[in-house]
Amino acid sequence: MFELEVKDVFKITGRGYVIAGEITESGAILRNGDTLINKEDES
Repeated sequence: MFELEVKDVFKITGRGYVIAGEITESGAILRNGDTLINKEDES
């Protein structure tokens, strides 16, 4: 698990969103195809 400090969000019509930010946890690894979940949206 890691935290990402979101710096900017871009919407690409017909594709989705691009999120730009900084990972705040050392040692975190993201790979192509990983799914990100907004912790504020968890139920």
